[in-house]
Amino acid sequence: MHEARVHLVDVETGVQPSAIQRSINLPHSSIPQKKIEDASELRAAKERALKVESIAKRVIHGWIFKSDSKHKGYHLAYQYALNHAATDMARAMWALEDWRSLVSPMAIRNTLELGMKLPLWFVGANVVDRHQDDECAAYQEAIAQRLVRDFTNVVEAAQAMDSGRVSYEHLKSLAKAMRYLLAAAAWIMRMVGDDARSHFDA
Repeated sequence: MHEARVHLVDVETGVQPSAIQRSINLPHSSIPQKKIEDASELRAAKERALKVESIAKRVIHGWIFKSDSKHKGYHLAYQYALNHAATDMARAMWALEDWRSLVSPMAIRNTLELGMKLPLWFVGANVVDRHQDDECAAYQEAIAQRLVRDFTNVVEAAQAMDSGRVSYEHLKSLAKAMRYLLAAAAWIMRMVGDDARSHFDA
């Protein structure tokens, strides 16, 4: 993946692209790859590409070490690195896809194929643990886990409707709804009273 990112950064910088392994599939011509003249836009594009690489490595780590099948996880990770990583980086660089709020459809598809739930950070959500020792923490965790389960089910349904692969735009809408639901549930818990009733309302 690092090799693919360096190659694409050379393209957007306008210099001779560095050599790349033949086994790595470069982005399709449907993704316009051109030199970026504006310095600030170039810097932002490089940051997006680096973010894609970093997040992809984190996702792949989960496939290999946290799924029920390490062998299948490694196989999917290897295939992703060869066939999809460069395309995802190119989309982030030139089509402005933002992995800080949503990872790619292929990453989500492989995660579901491994029978894993979609983590909250897949949609850009971040849960900060409180140090206070209260029973509300258990309620909040139960709510988050239920939302994760429901979000995973909805994405699986959307995947079936979209012929096996959810579009990025469709995923973006689902991720936005997931973040709103998570925020609303947390707000209800805090504003209503941090008790069993507020958990039920949430």
